[in-house]
Amino acid sequence: MARDYQIWNREELYEEVWSTPMQKLAGKYGISDVGLAKVCRKLEIPVPGRGHWAKREAGQEVQKPPLTLLKKNVVLYKPAPRPEPPKLSNFATQPELILVAHRGK
Repeated sequence: MARDYQIWNREELYEEVWSTPMQKLAGKYGISDVGLAKVCRKLEIPVPGRGHWAKREAGQEVQKPPLTLLKKNVVLYKPAPRPEPPKLSNFATQPELILVAHRGK
């Protein structure tokens, strides 16, 4: 199976990391927030610390460190997007869906 890999754009990821919480951004790429943090570490991208989003929401000014030059050339590939899981409605009739919904209550 052929995979369509893309290379991470360091500058774009830096801007995304500082404009969107890590958990939400990681979902966009289909990886965990820990996995995204590892990508940032390998690409030497500074990430917001603990309390950053709470401070921002409270109206406090937070410092965004500049993106420095890489010490060595690093190329990382983005994971291929995960396929959507199949939906129950694709396999069950309407009466079966109602029956399943009532069993959960």
